[in-house]
Amino acid sequence: IRPVKLTWADNSGNEDNFIVERCKPAKKGACSFAYLAWVGQDKTEYYDVSAARRTTYRYRVKAQNRKGDSGYSAFVEVKTN
Repeated sequence: IRPVKLTWADNSGNEDNFIVERCKPAKKGACSFAYLAWVGQDKTEYYDVSAARRTTYRYRVKAQNRKGDSGYSAFVEVKTN
């Protein structure tokens, strides 16, 4: 299985790290995001090697620093092979 490669723009400028979250949307589109990974400062990509085959996922990212969290990015939806 190929991992899902996620990339994003670092628009923060003062982050300590990024948090990647993932969910599997239900038939009606509802989705409960959960923590997937911690990505270090100034990193702008993550490979989800735990994604199952033939599955649809949504991903989103937020920046964190000592003062708190940014808002979430828009989500991206990916269907694996």
